[in-house]
Amino acid sequence: MISFVTLFLGLIFGPQPIELAVGEEVASVEIVIDGTVVARLDGAPWVVEHDFGRAVVPHHLVAIGLDQEGREVGRASQHLNLPRRPVEVTIVVRGDPEGKSSIADISWESRSGAKPLAVQAELDGASVAVEELSEILLPPHDPLELHFLQVAVEFDDGTRTTSELAFGGAHLDTVSSQLTAIPVELHGRGKLPKPEKLTGWFAAGAASPRVLSTETGSAEILVVRSRLSVGDLRWAQKQEMSKALPDAHWRRSRLFGSHDWRLRMIWPIARSETGNLTPFDLFPYSEPGPDETGSLVRWITETDPPKELRGHQRIADAVAVAGVTAAGTNRRRAVVVILGQHEADASAVEPEIASGYLRALRVPLFVWTTRPESESGRGWGTAQDVSTAAGLKQAVEGVLAALERQRVVWLAGDYRPQEVELTRQADGVRLTD
Repeated sequence: MISFVTLFLGLIFGPQPIELAVGEEVASVEIVIDGTVVARLDGAPWVVEHDFGRAVVPHHLVAIGLDQEGREVGRASQHLNLPRRPVEVTIVVRGDPEGKSSIADISWESRSGAKPLAVQAELDGASVAVEELSEILLPPHDPLELHFLQVAVEFDDGTRTTSELAFGGAHLDTVSSQLTAIPVELHGRGKLPKPEKLTGWFAAGAASPRVLSTETGSAEILVVRSRLSVGDLRWAQKQEMSKALPDAHWRRSRLFGSHDWRLRMIWPIARSETGNLTPFDLFPYSEPGPDETGSLVRWITETDPPKELRGHQRIADAVAVAGVTAAGTNRRRAVVVILGQHEADASAVEPEIASGYLRALRVPLFVWTTRPESESGRGWGTAQDVSTAAGLKQAVEGVLAALERQRVVWLAGDYRPQEVELTRQADGVRLTD
């Protein structure tokens, strides 16, 4: 009855056309952005231009089709400036034939045709054995209690997608897949209270979202390294690493203990693509690294981009993409940008806009510079000196310490991250930014 012709991919800001395809039963269309009606169309052409403003922030766009009497006959919606996964994973929980336990049916859809290699699952924070990729026998559990199921699927193209589901409980009428992951940072406390003790800690407008689960889980660190910083980093490594810091001190396992985490590089040079007539950019990223035996310093300094990547670097755009990529993992997250001296940047957005976007996504941003005497941090705020091995060590440990304090809180409902706030009842935590 109604659908979007314009599919918004990439970073959306400023004036943008919104085009719709509608059925014959639709007499008018209301355009609603973040809960506010911004336009009404009473006939063809079904297109309107809306100015989303200079800032890049998440939006919820809805088109509501009305008939001649003003009754709703259809609607379409899409999220803007929020993660869009290349692979979607769906979970459906059903009782087994004997009624003794439950089975989670897992299905997936990949735009690239990727095939699943492995499935991992956790029920209420405890690992669940997985024998079949598409069917998981859940351990015995009380159906009157609320349960939280997480499933991670790894594919043969290197992607890893997670999906979450809340089910059961006397106060949860149906299985809930409308969930929002919000990261918080602890103030000296080792762990968060149980979910039921967090009632009233969070607000989203007039709503008081229910906390379904809390977790530490894995962490995602995304690094954007500029061209001019590479030589400085390699010089610091060669000149100081052997005498200032034993290489073993930089091993992945020693820096982060037993916690699971991934570190990836996003290259600030984009490839242009087109999706349904809407152009967007893809910023390639490296394989995760290093492994348990690898040196973190060597990985940061010596990992090189693909040779075929050529063109102007777009540091701020890459940072924004790193932010939305990190947010899309629904895990603990951080983004690091490493700058050199007087960097050329052909980005569509300015550093202040990219930084503000990450704050809206609740993704912490760490700015490092190999040339503290220059103005390379201009627009990015205070930049930390990583021109020496000791400075790089301190910067890395600062990021890891911040991740150690992070926890992910799962809320019932679908909320934009910037609309979730802490109430006065919240104790010992703050929202990440």
